[in-house]
Amino acid sequence: MRIKLPLFLIMLRLVSTVHGQPLTKQYKHFLINHSKLREVNYHILSKDSSIKKPVLLWLDGSGCIPLRTVVEDTKKSRYTLSSIMIKADSLADFFHVVLISKPGIPFTDTVHVESLQTFDYGKFAETKYVDQQCGRSYNDRASLNWRAEAAALVLDDLHNKVNIDQKRIIVAGHSEGAPVAAKVATLSPHVTHVGCFSGPGLSQLYDFVIGPRKQVLTGELTAEQAQAKIDSNLVIFREIV
Repeated sequence: MRIKLPLFLIMLRLVSTVHGQPLTKQYKHFLINHSKLREVNYHILSKDSSIKKPVLLWLDGSGCIPLRTVVEDTKKSRYTLSSIMIKADSLADFFHVVLISKPGIPFTDTVHVESLQTFDYGKFAETKYVDQQCGRSYNDRASLNWRAEAAALVLDDLHNKVNIDQKRIIVAGHSEGAPVAAKVATLSPHVTHVGCFSGPGLSQLYDFVIGPRKQVLTGELTAEQAQAKIDSNLVIFREIV
């Protein structure tokens, strides 16, 4: 396996918008029923699936967010938001672009609002896409192992769906998807290239060690109190690991 970062992966975006028009190319949707992983829904966007092309399997970041969210107001004006930070519609000319839905989360969600001008998607997402409202199907299965094993399963199944250039099967991920991409490469013999973007550095558990230390500096805790808090956290960390 070679680790290489093709130039097209530089074309990242925070959100994709399509105002008042459908995407020029349409996804094909597939479902795998697996004894361990249960339902795995994946989606292929390709100009022509019969043409031999490389594969780009893109893994999005964290959260129980649909891959696409259509926002429509009372005047029937609409735009589409996407958690996929690549220009999949353009890349589909040159690659079989593959996405995987989070467990229990639909590919598309539609949100009806009064006006697009006053709609605040950030506040909407904070209230809707949180763990308490993600549903048991997501909370019970969403993990590094589920995502990586599901992606490896999709790469196996993909060979029956599109004409693949076996020399270029790329798995790339953003944020939470970055370490998932790395693990997929250890599970699937099909992977030839890996891209990891904006992934986590040190474990976020370190925040719970740094926090009490800062509280000592600000006088909120004594050194002894901070150390007791850290020691308590380390016990929990061991249980998590």
